[in-house]
Amino acid sequence: MTYFTRALAALGVAAVAACGGSQTPTTDPIVDDEPVATVGQSTEPPVETPPGDPGAGSPVSTPETDPATGEPAVDPVTGETVTEEPAAAMPVTFRVTNSGAQDLTFSIDKGWQPVIFGMAGRTPLVLFPRACMSACGAPEEEVCPYCPTPDKPREEAKAEQRVVVAPGETFEKGWDGMGLAFEKTQGITDGAPSDCLCFSASEPEPAEYTIKACGFRVTDEPNKPSKLQCVETKLTLPLAETPTVVELDFPAPPQKKKRRRRR
Repeated sequence: MTYFTRALAALGVAAVAACGGSQTPTTDPIVDDEPVATVGQSTEPPVETPPGDPGAGSPVSTPETDPATGEPAVDPVTGETVTEEPAAAMPVTFRVTNSGAQDLTFSIDKGWQPVIFGMAGRTPLVLFPRACMSACGAPEEEVCPYCPTPDKPREEAKAEQRVVVAPGETFEKGWDGMGLAFEKTQGITDGAPSDCLCFSASEPEPAEYTIKACGFRVTDEPNKPSKLQCVETKLTLPLAETPTVVELDFPAPPQKKKRRRRR
């Protein structure tokens, strides 16, 4: 388990413990088999944003492809290019802005659950499910998915899932507006009976919630560890209007003043 993952896992456990462990912060089911996603010019290797994540970016109409020719499909009657309908917009979009001078890194090995979450007093609002988790209504063969993890530290570091937001850039993550609760269940994993956690969704209780997001400031300086940075804002539920954009601005971390040596 990487440093990023350990720190965020501890943060997620602390949030859940506040309500006795019945709930946990999370999102749409995420299968963590995608590489690092980089937004803007970053010090990280350039890669594409993970596809299949309904919360990333805005919905866009894309042309369908004719499997026979590989060219955009054309309607035989109108002669117009056939386009796929964009995915429905999420009721809430969390817009993360990196206002600092260093990359802002989100470790999503455990999904978005410990990255963006909510609280109302001591009651947590679970926004997203953990990685490798299915809805409780899924079939027996799917409710406990098989998600192997690397055995060696080098392989674990290589397989780490991250979203990196470069300085001055933004990243958007959609939320369907439903609060999640985790439940114990049984299913079939890799052909054998197994126990696991699944999630069920319901409308959150009306309240003013504190929404918190946590990422890492990765330093290039030797012998200096990456630092966890968290920001928060307020969100009242139910929503007064949809869609709603929730701004989460990560400013530059405060610099520590150097102590003067006494002569």
